[in-house]
Amino acid sequence: MGEDNAHVDRAWADVDRGRRDLDWSIALGEPDDAAFVSDAGRVLLRRMASDLEAFFGPGWLHRAVQQHGSAPRPTLAPYWPSLTKLPGFVNAVGLWARLQLLTLDQPPGVEVLRKNLQSNPVGDEFHHHVTLARLAVQARLAGARVEVEPEKPTGGPGDLRIGRGDADVFIEIRGLGPGTALMDHEANADRARHHLWALESRYKIRWAGDLPAQVTPQWQIDTEHTAREAAESGLPRDVLANDYALTALPEANAAKPSLASPDLALNQGHRVLNAIAVKARQTASAGAAWVWLADNGSLWPLTEFAWYPLAQKVDTLARFLVGLFEDHPHLLGVVVTSSELRFAQPVDNETAARPKGAGIRRTLFNGLVRDSIVLHRNLLVPAQFRLLVDLCASEPTWLDDALHRLDVPSGLGSLVARDHRHLVGPRPRPDLHGLYVP
Repeated sequence: MGEDNAHVDRAWADVDRGRRDLDWSIALGEPDDAAFVSDAGRVLLRRMASDLEAFFGPGWLHRAVQQHGSAPRPTLAPYWPSLTKLPGFVNAVGLWARLQLLTLDQPPGVEVLRKNLQSNPVGDEFHHHVTLARLAVQARLAGARVEVEPEKPTGGPGDLRIGRGDADVFIEIRGLGPGTALMDHEANADRARHHLWALESRYKIRWAGDLPAQVTPQWQIDTEHTAREAAESGLPRDVLANDYALTALPEANAAKPSLASPDLALNQGHRVLNAIAVKARQTASAGAAWVWLADNGSLWPLTEFAWYPLAQKVDTLARFLVGLFEDHPHLLGVVVTSSELRFAQPVDNETAARPKGAGIRRTLFNGLVRDSIVLHRNLLVPAQFRLLVDLCASEPTWLDDALHRLDVPSGLGSLVARDHRHLVGPRPRPDLHGLYVP
């Protein structure tokens, strides 16, 4: 494995020093060095490098990094197994599968999607179009008609139009990331941790307890004084504070030290409502539309809403959006999906059918979990509602279904080395309720 890492390090060093252009073969890694994939996975890695280079165009990956400085790495690095190993491989397979299947099927608008992905390799825009591509592929696999980035009657592109039988659904997609309060909270926690880690190294102690709600100069002085006392006395010493407890432990006494971030309760309702309202206004010319809000860290991580039972989430959002439906008569419904969630223990699939909509919880192919909530206005359009609920419910299986279409019949599990397959995540448990509509 040391030689494997050296090969990767040399390739990236050559890129960083301008000796070599970054391409998908470097990002995906040398197949023979990838201990976490099977022989079939190594074959696919070579195919993926060629196909992704063809989709985005020769030299695109290098130009994207050069044009936008360091910004694309946080956006694109999750798809690079050479850096992120097995999680990157799983993500890259998902990216490749959705783009390759759309290239193969050529639904209307796919070339517009390609150009938008090529032109927007950074942050929210790239994530938006990757999500759009996944939903389009899921709809295709469900036998639906698909048009990507359809034109609105008054001009300008929409995001997605799908049809099945009599159901014809126009969808506008919006991602919503964490607000400034959460980012400030995390930045404060990072500053506190780095300060305490520096003191650990200097005084040979370990910390256990709570991080402060706000890093201040006085807190930094107090923690250094406490660390010095613990080191000199060989005994635990506490930082005195009213709103948190923090103890410096001599290394000999620190079996399992830990640091906990302060609690943060955020009310994100105004941001969610505003994001949906903006998209509702943008879809007014479409005649009748749905808004799909992909939560990327606003509602689910640190809000009281995140801990509600699934049925309560549906009812809470339904009450919250009553005024929105009144203000926008063309809006048929709203879909709100969580980011991918990690639970300490496996969770059962769940479908919560409620009077105003449905909640869908599914374990995905990577072992993570997504909550999806589909809400409709009082005038229910049953076929459209069911199509969107089915789309959410089928997310765990879309990748294996897509791989089958792309001549990888045994699915994702066959691409991962046998001793790494448990890391991909258990197959989703069946939904014993069988309820997709109220």
